[in-house]
Amino acid sequence: MSKLSFNEFLKKHQTRICIFFHFPDYQALKKAAAKRKGGIPPLADGRIIPPPGSVVAALIKKLPNGDYATKSHSGGVVQQVMLSDQAVVDQPAKALHLKFERSSSPPCTVQTACVIEMAAHLRIAETNGLL
Repeated sequence: MSKLSFNEFLKKHQTRICIFFHFPDYQALKKAAAKRKGGIPPLADGRIIPPPGSVVAALIKKLPNGDYATKSHSGGVVQQVMLSDQAVVDQPAKALHLKFERSSSPPCTVQTACVIEMAAHLRIAETNGLL
């Protein structure tokens, strides 16, 4: 996969398949940490929970060739990935049971959302050597 900046991707590709990954459990940890003016606490064994951007980057690395761009929203707890090739998207979409809908708002031509709860967050992180 070739990472492009968000603007480079928009200039180069007319087809923009967007997946929005939302990490609500990480968001809750982040809010709790802000209230007590500290960082996100480590796991019981001392390992640090990787941020959503790292987890999404690990998932993207597993996809076949193609261009992509990422953008972080809501303080990093929502990660937007734009892909240009439907064939690249089909396999993970099927595995994650994602349903794409036509987008009425630019820049996406079609889009979907995927919620990553903490158990999946940690499993992806561990599988990809982030923990």
